[in-house]
Amino acid sequence: MPSTTCKSPSTSRDCNARWDACASGWPQPAAPVLPAVGDGHPVRQLLVTERGMTRVVRVEQIGWIETADNYVVLHCALEHRLMRQTLGGLLDKLGAGFARCHRRAAVQLSWIEHVVALDKGDCELVLRGGARVPCSRQYRPGVIQRL
Repeated sequence: MPSTTCKSPSTSRDCNARWDACASGWPQPAAPVLPAVGDGHPVRQLLVTERGMTRVVRVEQIGWIETADNYVVLHCALEHRLMRQTLGGLLDKLGAGFARCHRRAAVQLSWIEHVVALDKGDCELVLRGGARVPCSRQYRPGVIQRL
């Protein structure tokens, strides 16, 4: 490392310029390798914190997901969980087992029992347990294709 002592402000600028020129030729340290958050594999469970308690929700228990402002409601077999997450962001994590069926909803494809046609191209998806989820005409072809 060059050792230079600079006394005056004008010499200080010269010192800094020489230092930068000298240091630019040195090998730069490698960026730290951090583990990837999303490695392309869908998650198997979600951690949902409500009222100071963190619960584990298994993805296979989620029948459908509904938006509620900046939150999503996870509709599970026996309960509903509120999670601070956007629907699009959550669907990216969950993978291909889920499909968006409405601007406010997404459904787990393996839970769909049958599709009921409605007016103007819309439909309802009837899930295991009898839950009915809206499916707009915009998303209907993609959902039907993936069944």
